[in-house]
Amino acid sequence: MFNPINGSQSSSFVDSLKNTKEEKIQTAEEANELSQQDFFTLMTKQLSMQDPMNPTDNEAMMAQMTNMSIAEGVSNMATKFDQFAASMTSNQALQASSLVGRDVLIDTHYVHNTPGEEVSGRIALDQGASDIKVRIEDERGVVVGEIPLPASTGGNLEFKWDGKDSKGNTVPEGMYKIRAVGLVQNVPDENGVLKARHIELPVQARSRVDSVSMGQNGTGLVLNFNGLGSVKFEDVLEVS
Repeated sequence: MFNPINGSQSSSFVDSLKNTKEEKIQTAEEANELSQQDFFTLMTKQLSMQDPMNPTDNEAMMAQMTNMSIAEGVSNMATKFDQFAASMTSNQALQASSLVGRDVLIDTHYVHNTPGEEVSGRIALDQGASDIKVRIEDERGVVVGEIPLPASTGGNLEFKWDGKDSKGNTVPEGMYKIRAVGLVQNVPDENGVLKARHIELPVQARSRVDSVSMGQNGTGLVLNFNGLGSVKFEDVLEVS
């Protein structure tokens, strides 16, 4: 009598065939590998079949065992390192993804101004400076605003820009350049003479993270910004 196979039985039958095939493949792959146990089996066989009149040298035997142990140790170390690297990448990706929508401080002179939102940053001074001014330039290089800052003996000096020009008008949305200039003592001139001079100061600005992606050619994770391009995850100086 013909007994039809129902769906569940058919599925179980196919799964059993699939599992059997996978087990055979796995067994075949394992068969091509030489384990430490296989090595000791071969070594025991070698000892049992050696010439009694010309036994295997003890030093040669110890050298073989040592080489086997070293090879296995290196293999295990490589596996652990790969697992560690994968874990680090996963943790970095999780940390970086949490930055989307947040402001981070990076080394850049450029900011994307959005009407109604404040732009902030800081000047990293490695020495004292006075008569410090932060100038905001549009894409044509025209100064649309200027922010005076107090004298500093060094360190981080914070600044904020409300997105308005010197007349109090809101500037259009777009990219703007931030430049800082200050009077610094003992700066060599073109002749090498030390004197007080107005020089450009290093600027760091805060920008909002739009997305996170994996860099090309092993560069790691990168943060993407509107109008600014991309910055490496490790180059972030501060998270707001």
